[in-house]
Amino acid sequence: MFFKKGETKREVAGTPYYIAPEVVNRSYNEKCDLWSVGVIIYILLTGEPPFGYGRLANEGQIFKAAAKKPKISFPKAAFKGIS
Repeated sequence: MFFKKGETKREVAGTPYYIAPEVVNRSYNEKCDLWSVGVIIYILLTGEPPFGYGRLANEGQIFKAAAKKPKISFPKAAFKGIS
């Protein structure tokens, strides 16, 4: 899927851990990719997905949680030992 500048997409496409809230809510543009990059970096640094997604039982629960625009935080415990 490619974007044209200023274009808004409405199809839901993506992998649950990495999907931006705007995608789940069916109104997004190319900026949703930055959300996914942030999630990937978080996983690379901490070894677990952000927002407690790793504790959710299935993809449906993850999509539902993502649609609510999770609170962004960086708990110190997750980054302990990272310089």
